[in-house]
Amino acid sequence: MILVSSCLAGMPVRYNGTSCEQSVIQSLIHAKKAVPVCPELLGGFTTPREPAEIVGGSGEDVLDGTASVIEKSGRDVTSLYIKGAYQTLKIAKELNATVVVLKESSPSCGSSMIYNGTFQGEQVTGMGVTTALLRRHSIKVFSEEEYKAIVKKSPIASWFYSCWLEAGGSSIKLPSYFSFHDHDLCLDLHQNKWISDGDKWFE
Repeated sequence: MILVSSCLAGMPVRYNGTSCEQSVIQSLIHAKKAVPVCPELLGGFTTPREPAEIVGGSGEDVLDGTASVIEKSGRDVTSLYIKGAYQTLKIAKELNATVVVLKESSPSCGSSMIYNGTFQGEQVTGMGVTTALLRRHSIKVFSEEEYKAIVKKSPIASWFYSCWLEAGGSSIKLPSYFSFHDHDLCLDLHQNKWISDGDKWFE
């Protein structure tokens, strides 16, 4: 199962009451291959809400207690972001999710970029609180753009899978995988599902 940001699935749960709908994510939801989550709502926020940014570091620093999540008005909401992160982790574990697709730049969900804490629209390298916690628990997190790049290559994987079946590959008793050299996901050919590259060593 894949866990995805609710806003990417078209749900109006962002701080300003909008969504960031992505058709590729909606397709996963409709196919019942993904479950939507919003760490900020799980933390106790409502929609709309005041914008917030990480001040003093990244999501990892927030978890370590050396940075904070602050709303534009100055209110410290660190505890709510941490609560939302742990609630998301709980759901990921319950669903046995090995891949999570979260909204880039969010103080919760950013996977490679976040806003720098000045509320001037400037971004820096870093990850959000939820992403940091999930990665600490060895759960793969991708941004929506990273996931779309993976999906774009899927027709190749589908073609290879069909060829593998026609060649009698399913009779092979050993684990068999198909992967792209520049991504952390690989296709488990026996189960016809994408898993993280690291998971194949623990099955």
